[in-house]
Amino acid sequence: MFRSNSFITREMRSKRRKTLLTVILLGFLISIFLFGYLAFGEDQTGHPTLVQLHILFRHGERTPSSKYPTDRHSDFIWPDGPGALTNKGKQSMYNFGKTLRQRYGRFLSEYYSPDELSVVSSYAPRCQMSAMTLLAGLYPPMGKQVWNKDLLWQPIPVNPIPRHIDNLITAKASCMAFDVEKKKSDKELLNNLTESDNKIFSYLSQKTNSFIENIEQVEQLYSILKIEDENGLVIPEWTKSVFPEPMKTFTQMNLESYSRTPKLKRLQGGPLLKEWLKNIEASRKKIHLYSGHDLTLVTLLRTIGVSTAGITTPPDYGASFILEVHHISDKRILKAFYFNSNKDSEPITLLLPNCEPMCTVESLKETLKSFIPDDWDHECFAQTV
Repeated sequence: MFRSNSFITREMRSKRRKTLLTVILLGFLISIFLFGYLAFGEDQTGHPTLVQLHILFRHGERTPSSKYPTDRHSDFIWPDGPGALTNKGKQSMYNFGKTLRQRYGRFLSEYYSPDELSVVSSYAPRCQMSAMTLLAGLYPPMGKQVWNKDLLWQPIPVNPIPRHIDNLITAKASCMAFDVEKKKSDKELLNNLTESDNKIFSYLSQKTNSFIENIEQVEQLYSILKIEDENGLVIPEWTKSVFPEPMKTFTQMNLESYSRTPKLKRLQGGPLLKEWLKNIEASRKKIHLYSGHDLTLVTLLRTIGVSTAGITTPPDYGASFILEVHHISDKRILKAFYFNSNKDSEPITLLLPNCEPMCTVESLKETLKSFIPDDWDHECFAQTV
């Protein structure tokens, strides 16, 4: 057979080889990109790899729980009562439920089903009501679930844990080992305070006509001033030198004091972490919601050891930590996100510890095994020294 070895023929063959190599290279790069996108990227077309959600959120805006002796607004009447969810808090949590529906609408069913959803709450009424209003935005009644055309709302059960047995959210269940460790840690923390810090305590004591000697008492006062300020009540002139800072820093310090040592993390944050990991293994529900407090969020984040870049402290109203479970290439991959408040439309991405480039369930369990109690009750009441 005649073969042409002309310049043009050789060039055509060379170009075909180059084209083939280019196609192969592009195919390889596209495959890498798609895998990386599935593992790390945000999916806007229905989250095809997502299999389960775990969401812990702080309650919405609330009223003060207490007063201080020189509070000029001590006679102010809060319509909802002390420590209660306000109308603003109800609306913002409802809107946040709609935000979650927009983000996960193609993953979750349109219709509420107890087989799909689990809701656990602190026993505090503001937490239960925050969960209820969030659910109103997340699961509005559709089709046959509309029972009153003038009220597009449906009752969805929220399961509060009584405080005396709650070791998940408020963590108020009795634990002797925790109390002993917290007392020892608080003593160390108190010894680390500077002379300047103690002068601030004295200043606050003088101005409030009360005895303020630790960061927990500063947090309580900070909360009152913050809520009054947010609601348009004029706070005293003397607060300008201490509010929001350094009182805000002391508040975060107090929240962190409950998870200051490895043992505190294990006893305070370990039970909730253990429940999440158990649900990943055994639960068939798509979404697990937990309605809690700022302390719940701080403790869980510190126990897990996520990156804190971009996180606002102390946690704002409606701040939320989300753990997504994905099924990718026969592996269960975890992704973590954080909404700084119930007003955010998009969360920030968090990095889980020792999980580069992808975080499997198994690797996270291995990393955090020292913080997961085997028998919490036994550890709490075994002989302490």
